[in-house]
Amino acid sequence: MTQSGPDRTVGQDRSTLSPREAARIAMVGKSTIMRAIEATQLEARRDNRNQWRIERSALDRWTMDRPGPDRDSPTDRTKADRDSLMGRTGADWPTLADDLNKARLTIAQMEARLEERAALVRAAEADRDRWRDLAEKLTDRPAAPPADLPVPSLRRWWPWRRG
Repeated sequence: MTQSGPDRTVGQDRSTLSPREAARIAMVGKSTIMRAIEATQLEARRDNRNQWRIERSALDRWTMDRPGPDRDSPTDRTKADRDSLMGRTGADWPTLADDLNKARLTIAQMEARLEERAALVRAAEADRDRWRDLAEKLTDRPAAPPADLPVPSLRRWWPWRRG
């Protein structure tokens, strides 16, 4: 059975993928697939319509060779999704307990740093409020000079011109 659409035309081989389909399966962008093809990191060929076709096995090899935390083959992801903590062996539990303890320690350290930062913010806000009060006191003073000072007489701009 063949499927019609922008990525698959009548008569195309189902064992090959378009760059868009490969990107969806590998959970990356189409541009990432195209860069890998141009850099010859991902094997691909052009079909009679000059469109890129990627073998599933080549996509699996490229996905396994890519750096990153997720090195599972895209076709094996459904099997990995079915695995859960319930399927782990007893040998994994000490490792999980160590990871949990490390995570708790990291959380405690982050909470301490957060509290330090909160204290700094509170100190800065108190300092800001003190400066604001001082500025308000300064602006409450009268702007006019005191009455006991003599007011200077106005000078003419051009003293030699009388008139």
